[in-house]
Parts: sequence; structure tokens; C-alpha cells
Amino acid sequence: MSKAKAFSFYLLFLDFFIGFIFGSIGYFFALLAFPILAIFRGSIVGLFINKTDHIAKLRKNAIAGALAFLLGLLLGIMNLIYFLAPRYELYRQRLTLLDEKNLGLTLGIVAALFIACLFFLIYSAVSYIAGLLIYKAVSR
Repeated sequence: MSKAKAFSFYLLFLDFFIGFIFGSIGYFFALLAFPILAIFRGSIVGLFINKTDHIAKLRKNAIAGALAFLLGLLLGIMNLIYFLAPRYELYRQRLTLLDEKNLGLTLGIVAALFIACLFFLIYSAVSYIAGLLIYKAVSR
């Protein structure tokens, strides 16, 4: 396994883990952190990429990172709803507030999926553009 592939797997795990943590504590922190994570991932992949077929590799890595972040975010939300909320008062208050407004759990999950899909689109675009810019700067 090459150094670039090993580092790509490491970044994939990092994307998943950070998505899980931010899904468990709330979207506000994910809004702050995911552009930085996408720029970091795209820049690192852009540095390690070869000359041949660089566009396809950048696109594939950007989509893989965004999917890992999306999956981690959704699993973090499920962790919040089904594991943390019944056990801790702070999380229970957060979900009780949703029930008082008659939004319900289903609407919360649908909203989470919608926001996670937006994160996916923005993350993959930012990561791809950052990787492309770094690749062009290094290849000059």
C-alpha cells in the first residue's frame, strides 16, 4: 500500500470520527469544523496525487471523505437520539423541546438527513476545489 493510500484511509477514518462526534453534540459545531476538515483533506490529497488521472482521483477522494463525514454525522445523531437522550438530562431536555413544539422525532430525523445531505454536497465540493488548487500549485 502506498503512502498516499494509507493516508487516504487515515483521513477517511478521521472524517467518520469527527462526523460522529459532531453529530452527537449538535450541528452548530459541525458547521464550524467541516469546511476546515474539507480543505485539509483536499489539500493533503492534492499534495500526494500522481500526474496521471488526477481529476478522477481528487473527485473520488472528495466524495469518499464526504460520505464518511455524512455517515458519521448520521450515526452521531442516532447516538444522540437513542443512547444519550434517555440517559442524560441535558440531551433529554433538547429532545423534549422538539416534542413540545410538535415536531416529533420523525421530523427531526428527516431534518437531520436533509442537513447531512447539504453537508455532503458542500464538503465534497470544497474538498475537491482545495485539492485541485493545491495540485495545480505544486505541479507548476
